[in-house]
Amino acid sequence: MIGLHGDPLPKSLAEAMHGHLNHNRRRIDVKTACGAQHDVFHYFRSSSKLTVLLSIWSFNRFELLKCNLRHLSLMDVVDSIHIVWHKPTDPIPADFILHGKFVRFHQAQYDSLNNRFVPPPNIGTNAVLVLDDDIFVHEHDVNALFQAWRLNQAKIVGFFPRWLYRTWYSTYNNNQTYEAILTKAMVLSKQYLLDYTCNLNERVRRVVSMYRNCEDIAMNFVLASVGESSLFVSPKFQIHDIGAYLTGSLFKANGHIETRSRCLRAFNRFTKTFPRSSYYFVDAADNNTLVSTSSESFQHAPGNAFTDLKYLSCNQTLLFSTTRPQTTISEKRGEEPSSTHIVLVHIFRYGCQIAIICVLIRVLRLSHRRISRKGCLILRNK
Repeated sequence: MIGLHGDPLPKSLAEAMHGHLNHNRRRIDVKTACGAQHDVFHYFRSSSKLTVLLSIWSFNRFELLKCNLRHLSLMDVVDSIHIVWHKPTDPIPADFILHGKFVRFHQAQYDSLNNRFVPPPNIGTNAVLVLDDDIFVHEHDVNALFQAWRLNQAKIVGFFPRWLYRTWYSTYNNNQTYEAILTKAMVLSKQYLLDYTCNLNERVRRVVSMYRNCEDIAMNFVLASVGESSLFVSPKFQIHDIGAYLTGSLFKANGHIETRSRCLRAFNRFTKTFPRSSYYFVDAADNNTLVSTSSESFQHAPGNAFTDLKYLSCNQTLLFSTTRPQTTISEKRGEEPSSTHIVLVHIFRYGCQIAIICVLIRVLRLSHRRISRKGCLILRNK
């Protein structure tokens, strides 16, 4: 079978596209991951490369995943690629080797966004690049991200900063700091995967499963629990977020910002720490220079789009556009709630709760009166 740019696809991947799948699933689960925190790879991990950890739910976006695997496997800095398959009932593709890189599939035992941080066995590097299946990053910026992490190994380093407040979540920058890095594309230590999976407050993990959202915010709370802040890297090239143009994207869902705000309030109740503000970022377009967030460049950080679509080694050119407008980290995807809006939302919420309580009290009183009257009538008849 001929694949991207006319190159033969690995046999297992070609078979997967025709339905000949691997039914001997490799499962990942919390108990196994936490019980094998110090396997043999713990003592022989490479510090010069990174492991890619991708997530996919089902075969609905398999073509997109295939494109990304091809793109990532061509990078020298990548040691191996692991894919977490979230749909537990699917047969999954068999493992294969692509451009000298192991590509391994791991299936979750149940569907939860917490599974994207369960560390797969046999991770042979200290650094892990957590990446969405619909995010395409230029190799220059992947290298820049990795180099920034090597100098700041206690931090989470990534391309997508966000602003957290005690009671709400924001995609819009209205100050000169940031508090969180999204898991769309970030590098972190494998230890943080273990901390999230094995040591994070179970109530936080339940909130993530319940809302099917907010696992990235929870990971930033893990970082805060050890007293560290995140680090934003401004990419030199435009990052292609294909999910922004696909149906079913989480951020397009109604109430997405409010859902994440609810998560944030819940995490505040369940944990003793809050993600710290960061005052510096790394400019990948300027030799990884450390820049203050008070500078004007912080408001106009990400740079140019890919100039050569062939660089992606993907024949799905319709997914990409060189004419896509440049975006900045302060691009307003969601409305920033004003103070008046926040107050009105709280008044409405608590007003509804009080009204419901009053109705319940009224119903209980009426029920009590009816029971009392029936009791009196019984006594009189006797």
